Amino acid sequence: YKIPREHVLVAYDELDLPTGRAQLKLGGGSAGHNGVASVIEHIGSAFWRLRLGVGHPREQGRTGREEVVDHVLKRASGNEEQLIIDAVAAAVAAIPVMIELGAERAKNQLHSRKPPQTRNEDPE
Repeated sequence: YKIPREHVLVAYDELDLPTGRAQLKLGGGSAGHNGVASVIEHIGSAFWRLRLGVGHPREQGRTGREEVVDHVLKRASGNEEQLIIDAVAAAVAAIPVMIELGAERAKNQLHSRKPPQTRNEDPE
């Protein structure tokens, strides 16, 4: 499609961000993310990344490859799912800003969001 790499935005789950945090970043490595590594292999690294935090299983005392794979493939808890939904909504709201006013303005909008707060689970 001959789209300039810097006009590409790839959204993906990020273990190294707390659940519910969203960040925009231009360029960089894959940090072990196989999907990002594949994109880099095909178009290079100069593309925008929308990193959506899903937390890391080590935060719950779990380590090892199996725990990481299970963490990213299983459905998030109700609380975590809502934090992720809120982060996606904030990211979606930043996209028109990125297109119309530029990436720095969108980054400022997204990154200045209040840190996600853990919500109490609904007892029902």
